[in-house]
Amino acid sequence: MLTEKKSNSNFVTVECLLVFDKDEDKGRLLTLMRKFSSMVRFAYKSLMEGAERKELKKLLSREYGINTRYSDDAILLRWNKKAGKFSP
Repeated sequence: MLTEKKSNSNFVTVECLLVFDKDEDKGRLLTLMRKFSSMVRFAYKSLMEGAERKELKKLLSREYGINTRYSDDAILLRWNKKAGKFSP
């Protein structure tokens, strides 16, 4: 059963239970989640040090061996539209 939590932000959180047919599928997803979390931290620190978004996107893709869509999402996850800047 899915539950939906609403807040005042633009995000909607959905909680669900993932069921895997194979343990290796679960392992792949956990690896992807770890990489993405690390990418978000790396991107935020780099942007705070003055890195350019375009170059950072390429660097993240190369370093983590993941496509640029994930890299861009890792960068934009910390973007605060109202403030026009990155937020912790």
